Parts: sequence; structure tokens; C-alpha cells
Amino acid sequence: MLGRVIEAVVQLSIVVRGNVDGEEQVVWYAVGSGSIVTPDGLILTNQHLITPVGVDEKLAELETQLASAPAGPKSEALEKALALAEREEARASGFHTFAEPSVRLLERLRARNDKWWAGTYPRHWWGELSADVFLKAPVMSDGFWKQSAVRQFFEDLNAACEESGPPGKFAWKAIYNDDAIRTEMNNLYGAGRVLKAPGHGPDKLHIHLDLRPLTVTKGEVTGYNMDQGHVVLPEPVAPP
Repeated sequence: MLGRVIEAVVQLSIVVRGNVDGEEQVVWYAVGSGSIVTPDGLILTNQHLITPVGVDEKLAELETQLASAPAGPKSEALEKALALAEREEARASGFHTFAEPSVRLLERLRARNDKWWAGTYPRHWWGELSADVFLKAPVMSDGFWKQSAVRQFFEDLNAACEESGPPGKFAWKAIYNDDAIRTEMNNLYGAGRVLKAPGHGPDKLHIHLDLRPLTVTKGEVTGYNMDQGHVVLPEPVAPP
């Protein structure tokens, strides 16, 4: 029994970045632990890992000051400070969220393949439609996961994306630096399906995914086109 309990405990490291004096900096960092409480991976953790300490108090104080401030420069400054604090809270509380269609897709994928876990963070490449995936697979001498496990993951991902049940089919692309796997997947699913960028293996080993429901109108960043029922992705600029 003890072994099963230990397997359900996870460590969390939360980083929130913000713009300070025109430069992006880490504005909040928290480390803690949590417990997996459901079979699909819901984590129970402490409030301080979700919202930075003092943010709620700061919001309440600013709202009180703004309510009593006369119209003029002071109230305008308080309004700007309140808007900044609200954005900070939104970034912090949203680090772990996926768009609802993405959750449904990950559930489909989980039914086919449960050898992975995933997370996201604020300002991810496609926002709540992006995921960082970590495989439950052996890491080989080259620093990448065992190719058969990665190959199976991508095959199951593509199959899950092709399912037509709610919320419909998905376009997908990935970043993973194993050249052999990239070549194989791009030959199988089309050029540009799996890209290469620093920090996606063997250092910081993970698979970055962008998951786009076809029922959502395409955008400039997450754009795609359809050609005879197949998704055609543009050649994107890899994230830094």
C-alpha cells in the first residue's frame, strides 16, 4: 500500500513570468507537492501553488483605494495598477489549464495510450491549445526516449485526432529533436508535422504539441488549411 501512495505523489515547480520595466522576468516562483487523486491525473495541491501569496490581498486593497479615490491622476494610476494585478492573478491561476477541446482530445488519447503525462503554462506557444508531453518510456544512450515508444505515441495521437466524435477532428504538430523520429513522422504525416527546436531533447526532454480543433476558426498563429479533407500546416517559426 505504501508503494502505491508514493507513486501518487508529485512535485510541482510553478514559474510565472511578467514584463518588468520592459523586460520579461520571473515574477513568481513556487515549489511544492501534490497528490494525484483521480485516474485521469487530477492533482490536489495547496493554494499557494495556484495563486501567488498576497495577490488576492493586493487586489482587494487596490479596489478599496480606487473606490474612495477622486477622479484624476490618482484614480487613473490605481486603475492601471489594478489591471496589472488582475493580469498577474490570471496568469498565475491559468498555468495549468487546457482549453476544453484539448482536454477531450487528451482523454481520447489516454484511451489509446496511457504511457505519458502532460502539462501547460501561461503564454504557451498556442496558449491553452498547447501541451508539453513527458513519456513513461526508457531514455536511451542518446538522451532520447526509446523510439518505439515515441513512434507509438505519435501514431496514437494522430488516430485520436482523426476521431470524429465531439469536439471533432484536430490538426496537430509537434516539436521533438530526435532526427530519425522527425523524419519518419514527417514522411508519414506530412512535412512540418514534427519540428526541431532547442530544449526539446536531449536537453529538457519533452514533446511539445500544438492541438487545433478543426471546428475552431483558424488564426494567424495557429493557422492551417484543409486540402481534400487533410490538414495542411504552414511552416511555422519555432518558439524560442
